Amino acid sequence: MLRDTRQEGRTDRRDFERQLRKLKKDGLVEYEPYLGAKLGPKGKRMAKELMKKHKVLADLLEIIGVSRDLAEVDACKIEHHVSKETLERLEKFVDFVVVRHLCLLNKTVVSVLPA
Repeated sequence: MLRDTRQEGRTDRRDFERQLRKLKKDGLVEYEPYLGAKLGPKGKRMAKELMKKHKVLADLLEIIGVSRDLAEVDACKIEHHVSKETLERLEKFVDFVVVRHLCLLNKTVVSVLPA
């Protein structure tokens, strides 16, 4: 993202490097001037969580009939504003719907509710 921003000329070199130093200070990237940057362990965890959040939201939108392309776009907008608690509930709902759908396709009855 920072490379794209830099290449598109939307920021100058000093701003770009300032952003990278801040991300490094926050433990999100490993950065050395002139050598490049990559996600650090904290950044990788954050990226993984964001990808999971995005997938849950896009899957939910697709379940309710939104095209996958639009679901991807809208998930990008929503994922930055949904709480962890809400996401956990949505994930359980998506999992329930998927498992229930697969069970119906296989004509198998499986209880997905907690005992």
